[in-house]
Amino acid sequence: MRSAEFERIARAMIGNGYSPLPIAHGEKYPGRLDAAGCPQNLSGWQRWCREQPTDAAIDSWLRMIGDRETGVGVACGRNLIVVDIDNGACMNAVMDSLPVASVSKRGKKGVSLLYRGDTTTIRTKHFNAVGGGALVDLLSTGTQSCLPPSRHPDGMFYEWVSEDTLIDTPLDHLTELPNDAVDRLSNALARFGYDPTAERPTTPRAPTPTTARSATGASNLWRETNDRALEHFDCWVPPLELYKCRPKPGGFEAVATWRNSSTNRPQWQRKRNLSFHRDGIVDFGTGETYTATDIVMRRRRCDKFAASNWLLEHLPQQEPLINDRNSQAHRATVLRPRQ
Repeated sequence: MRSAEFERIARAMIGNGYSPLPIAHGEKYPGRLDAAGCPQNLSGWQRWCREQPTDAAIDSWLRMIGDRETGVGVACGRNLIVVDIDNGACMNAVMDSLPVASVSKRGKKGVSLLYRGDTTTIRTKHFNAVGGGALVDLLSTGTQSCLPPSRHPDGMFYEWVSEDTLIDTPLDHLTELPNDAVDRLSNALARFGYDPTAERPTTPRAPTPTTARSATGASNLWRETNDRALEHFDCWVPPLELYKCRPKPGGFEAVATWRNSSTNRPQWQRKRNLSFHRDGIVDFGTGETYTATDIVMRRRRCDKFAASNWLLEHLPQQEPLINDRNSQAHRATVLRPRQ
């Protein structure tokens, strides 16, 4: 698909209430191909999970795409939710547990069901079988989904399997997903190896008011956040959209795109040397170890404070270090180490 077709689809989607995204051709994440044909990430795309792209944003993407091939995706959030069925064996059980979706698409395997729903209540969740193996991804705010006619990394093309599409269906006309969708999916997937009790429990605790935190308290919270992130990879690793990210037993693996290949391979040929495990996060290509905050800083190209806030927003039973309404003076007072 060239830029003219992308523009036609993107503007039609905006008119229907969605947030379109450019997808690097032949990849599964927001971005573009550079002049050498190498895929490059689109930084800051998560913004469009909470607001629609402006005309200026669309124009900048068209300039970015130029005359190269591109794909198209949609940012989840703003009441758009996607149920991505990865395992064909559980497809009928999942579809029987949910309302019939008026819009659906197909990728390499399984189908994706597109719904409208309360994205403040229904959060992103990844249902994996005990011992590994993806079953269903429930995609809400902070995630995205590739759309037809984008090309899958394996060469095939996404296609609509419903008569209705996001190009001709307004967001408020999509089938509504009930607020108990997580419970419905949990029950439907139990006989396919999903066990919610196998997920490490979180001990609820009362949040500490932001204004009461000292610099030392913030430091402790960072350590706690990084420790908790090792227990809840499903909550924050997939929304980062790391390159070639996929589940593995006990965690995830991906490509550390912020450094060059140690063997000078082009990006699409690089190995998944970045390992996420409860014992720690390691780049086996260099031997470097990371905290969860380190990973978010590199992937989102932000500072420690913004990275910590992002993690806290995605981890259960937590709250941001910094409220968006807080002033720079308050931020300095609460979070900067004392001199």
